[in-house]
Amino acid sequence: MRAHLGEFLLQGDDSNSLISHANFLLELRRIVIPLLPGEFARYCSIANYKDGKLVIFADNNAVAAKLRLLAGGLPRKISSHLQQT
Repeated sequence: MRAHLGEFLLQGDDSNSLISHANFLLELRRIVIPLLPGEFARYCSIANYKDGKLVIFADNNAVAAKLRLLAGGLPRKISSHLQQT
């Protein structure tokens, strides 16, 4: 199985976009997770970014509910951080 995955990752345009997207998600994680309140950071991870929507996984429903409450201010925090760097 490992050889097949390696072959897939090394082939054509689809793999380049897959690797690029994975690198993009890692970069988003590096930026977004520290912007969350400290107690949330360890319970959240970046799942995806598509069509302008960031998907954050929460480890449990309580964290997810609190994260929804914070969601309104998160885009401003991210934008502010990106403008400073």
